[in-house]
Amino acid sequence: MLFGVLCFGTLSNIYYILPLLHLNLANGGESKDDVKTILFRIVSAWGCGFALGYLSMLAILYLATGQLGLELAEWRQPHFVHSAKDIAANIDRSAAYFLSHIRIIFSDDIRTYILLAAIAIQFLRNKNKRHNIIAIISLAIIAAHYVIILPAGIVYSTRTAMATWSGIICLAFMTSSPEGTKWLWLSPLAVLLIFSFAKQNESALAWYATITNYWKTALLESTPLPPHQYNGLVFFSNDEEVGASVDMISTRYGVQQGMGFERLNRSKSWKPVAFEAGFEKVIICNDVKSDYCIDVRRRHEENTRCGDGLYCFYGVTEDGFLMAGLNVSGSVKEYSPPPNW
Repeated sequence: MLFGVLCFGTLSNIYYILPLLHLNLANGGESKDDVKTILFRIVSAWGCGFALGYLSMLAILYLATGQLGLELAEWRQPHFVHSAKDIAANIDRSAAYFLSHIRIIFSDDIRTYILLAAIAIQFLRNKNKRHNIIAIISLAIIAAHYVIILPAGIVYSTRTAMATWSGIICLAFMTSSPEGTKWLWLSPLAVLLIFSFAKQNESALAWYATITNYWKTALLESTPLPPHQYNGLVFFSNDEEVGASVDMISTRYGVQQGMGFERLNRSKSWKPVAFEAGFEKVIICNDVKSDYCIDVRRRHEENTRCGDGLYCFYGVTEDGFLMAGLNVSGSVKEYSPPPNW
């Protein structure tokens, strides 16, 4: 429970797999005793620690800011329960996330065979009931992710799920006794599995580097003056236009996002590129109806300059900010070397 207080607001993923540290309490002896240990010592303490950690986080938030309760981010798209129909909708949503994550993990046939083989080896000729206990607790850990989002029906980020799934997958290779011979079979399977994930990650990183480096290269090539001669940049493209540019560049260079990888289809995803290019300040005016964004756009629309490149420019504001946006009707040229170096 102390761990729940210390880590819930910062390292909650670690708290999800905390029961695995207490498997020694279940000795694999009498089944009834082990079930009682799991339910009344491990799982009950885990649940109480979760509740205590959550309440402590709310208390700290109130003391620091005076705010009572959490305000969910807009991207979480909460769907709170007010009726039986809402409960059913949230269950469907949670089940959809579960199936989506399963598809990501088993998207590769070789990876699927490796995992199934590892599990079969662990249970083959195994008289120790510890594996049954591990299986039960592992299922509880996985289920917890999809159960706790039911009351608010929030978006469950893939990056959050994959950390826990990865820890559970490791159990298929790490629960054998080193005194036996199963590790001789599991070791090469583990190497193959790591290689499979590494290739997938390499492909996703190549996609990410291609998109962000192209954005930066095209920006530096097309700005009227070098970035350091402006006080900053005002970016006008919305999320839809940013996503369209990602699709254009991905198609041009034949790269793919990869299942479960963070998407780049938001205006905020483009902001670090401007900093990397040399702009000291960046203001995002995509769909934001602020007075500043509306005013500078209205006064400088007549200065629009697009051409056939990736960017349009709308002039410079009175306070020295270059105004720019993505030109989704433009072309994606090929740079040499390609931008995923």
